[in-house]
Amino acid sequence: HQEYMGGLIHDGTFLYYFYHTDQSGTSMWRVNPNQVVNSTTTDTVCSSGGVNPCIIKSPMTALAEAPGEYPRMEKVGDKIFFKMKLSQVDPNYSLFMLKTGDSLNTTGGLCTDGTSNPCVLGSSSVEYFNKVDGKIYYGVHEGGGHDLYETDGIATTKIADLSVATTTTSGYISEVVKNGNDLLFLIGDTSSSTLQLWKISSGVASLIKNIGTESGAGGSDVLEGRQIVSAHGKTFFVVDLNRDGGIHTQNIWESDGTAIGTTEKIDLKIGSSVNRVDIASSSNQLVIAADINDDKGKELWVYKDDQ
Repeated sequence: HQEYMGGLIHDGTFLYYFYHTDQSGTSMWRVNPNQVVNSTTTDTVCSSGGVNPCIIKSPMTALAEAPGEYPRMEKVGDKIFFKMKLSQVDPNYSLFMLKTGDSLNTTGGLCTDGTSNPCVLGSSSVEYFNKVDGKIYYGVHEGGGHDLYETDGIATTKIADLSVATTTTSGYISEVVKNGNDLLFLIGDTSSSTLQLWKISSGVASLIKNIGTESGAGGSDVLEGRQIVSAHGKTFFVVDLNRDGGIHTQNIWESDGTAIGTTEKIDLKIGSSVNRVDIASSSNQLVIAADINDDKGKELWVYKDDQ
C-alpha cells in the first residue's frame, strides 16, 4: 500500500497539492493553512463551500504519472496548470488550468467556454509540460503527428509542427528548456529507438542532432531521453538505452545548440540493470542524482564544467 503527497503550490491563501493512494488513485486538493481543518470525509469537493481541506479534482479522474514520476503542477500568475485524464478509461491526458482567484466547480469543460474552473486547455493527447519564462510549453499527439504548444493561460499557440520527426502514439516531446534565445527539446519514439534534439530559433524549428544514430541504438533496443535542463550556459539531457541483449546504460549529454557541440559528456552506468538517473539545474549548476558507486546506492552530485 502506497500513499504520497506532491505538487505543493501556495497562492497566498491556499496550498494546492496532490494526494495519491494505490486504491483510489490521485486527487488534487487545496487547504487553507490559516483556517481550522474541518473536513472529516475524503470526498468533499471545494465547490460545496466551507470545507477545509477539500477536493478540486477527485480520484475518479486519474492523474498523469509515469512509473517513477510524481504528479506535478506549474503556476503562472494566478493560474495553476496540471495534467489529468478526463476519465479513468480515457487513454489520453489533458492539460488543465485552474484560476486560483475564481470560484471552483467540477464540470471540467473547455477553457474557451469560460464556465469551468478548473478547465481543459485542450483534449488532445498531452505529453510533457513545463514552465519557461512565465509560459507553459507542452507537446501533444494530434492529427497523426506531434505538435508543440505555448500558453500563458490567455492565449494558446501552436509554435511547431513536429510530424516530420515522429507520427506514432509511442512518440513524445520532452520538456522544453531555454538556452540563450533558443528553446531546446527532445523528440523520441520508443517504438523505433528514435531520439532527436531540436531547437526553435527565431520562431523556426530545426533538428540539431539525431541522438539515436549517434548512440548506435537499433533493432529491439529501447532508447529514451526525457530529462533536459539548462546549466553552465549549455543544455544537458539524459539518454537511457536498454539494449536487446540486456545491457542498460544511462549517459548525460551536453549541447551548445549545434550539432558539433552536442556530445555524450558523462557515462554513468553500464550493466544489466541501473537505477534511474535524475538531473536538475540549481544556481546554474548541473545537479545529478545517480547510483555511481555500487556500494553506496543513489548519491547527489554537482557537475562543475568538466569535473
